[in-house]
Amino acid sequence: DSVTESKKSAKDPLTGNERFLMKVTFGAVGSILLEKDLFLYYDPTPISYLNSGMTQAVVRHVLTHQTEPQGGWHLDTLIRAVAGDIQGTTLRNARRRIKADAAELERCGVVIEGDRVRRTKASA
Repeated sequence: DSVTESKKSAKDPLTGNERFLMKVTFGAVGSILLEKDLFLYYDPTPISYLNSGMTQAVVRHVLTHQTEPQGGWHLDTLIRAVAGDIQGTTLRNARRRIKADAAELERCGVVIEGDRVRRTKASA
């Protein structure tokens, strides 16, 4: 419902200057939205270290689904789920970016096996 400047201040990590924090107040509608929101059951920190935003979106999609399709997700299906109906060079670039992040994906609890994407046992 409102955003105001707080009386509390903190050091800005970008500039090193002191700055006031913001106070956000949620009304009834905002509170209901937060109450009904999806809860994270995974650590989002490793996802933030991924190089590609496409890879981050695919990992979030995989980790927020309670059940995995038999045999895992098709890579192209996941890409289209997070990016829309892309084709051609755009789709190939998305595949390339995701496969380039394969080692980091494992730290997030996701693996690529050919054209399939699966959760690792640790993240299930």
